[in-house]
Amino acid sequence: MKINKNILAKLALIVATLIWASSFVITKTSLDAVPCAYILAVRYSIGALALVIVFFKKLKNITKEYLWQGLIIGSLLFLATYMQFLGLKFTTPGKTAFLTAGQCIIIPFFLWILDKKRPDIYNFISSAICVAGIGLISLTADLALQKGDVISLIGAACFAAHVISISKFTTDKDPVIIAILQFAFCAVISIIASLFETPVAIPVTADVVWSFLYLAIVATSFALLLQTISQKFMSPVEAAIILSLEAVFGVVISVLMGTDSVTLRMGAGFALIFIAVIVSETKLSFLKKKGGNSIETK
Repeated sequence: MKINKNILAKLALIVATLIWASSFVITKTSLDAVPCAYILAVRYSIGALALVIVFFKKLKNITKEYLWQGLIIGSLLFLATYMQFLGLKFTTPGKTAFLTAGQCIIIPFFLWILDKKRPDIYNFISSAICVAGIGLISLTADLALQKGDVISLIGAACFAAHVISISKFTTDKDPVIIAILQFAFCAVISIIASLFETPVAIPVTADVVWSFLYLAIVATSFALLLQTISQKFMSPVEAAIILSLEAVFGVVISVLMGTDSVTLRMGAGFALIFIAVIVSETKLSFLKKKGGNSIETK
């Protein structure tokens, strides 16, 4: 019995999404003691090294094309995760998770620019709903966006570009090599960025060590490798709707861990963003009646 590769890929991406959702709380705790670029430098250096050790034989297949594509994907990964981490310093894990889900709404519009394919009416409707949801979550009483929320939204746009770049570059490439190179380039950029942040002595405690190992091995080497491989068998839009589950998982885990408390207004905002994602990605097809299966006769 053959197993559908698309289904397996979707299941793998769901696992990766659950892992990333769990990492929000861990990252928030780490950011209390360590600057963003430091965390990224350690996380992606270990992540790249782990994959190199496991897939060392694949390195001989690296070409110039792999290098420049890995640089682009790695640069976008750095921008996305750095902005996400920076935003997380000024807001809660739950809000960051849901605002990051905005990438699902952004992707069709980025594809419009790249492929000249105009988003449909559902994309425009979902964008309006998403903006309303973001407003409920992020706007203060004086209708001003909070700093952390704005940064998180910029991160969502970067994640949208990252998802598209993976889909564009892994079609005829080895996803493992792409994963290794994006981690390596992201690590180098993070190390350079860390030189511009205030030097700190990273506390070497059991909690910090385990947090870094989880972020580097599980949330980076394993989860991002799953994403890179799984996106080879699905479209950016299919990937987007699965990645939107990170918002749901993130809030649930954050509330269970006691790092988030959801107000009625925030809950309404979360609901609107989730509805926006569903509208954008399903086109409400589940509400439409399927055509009949009648057989024509001559």
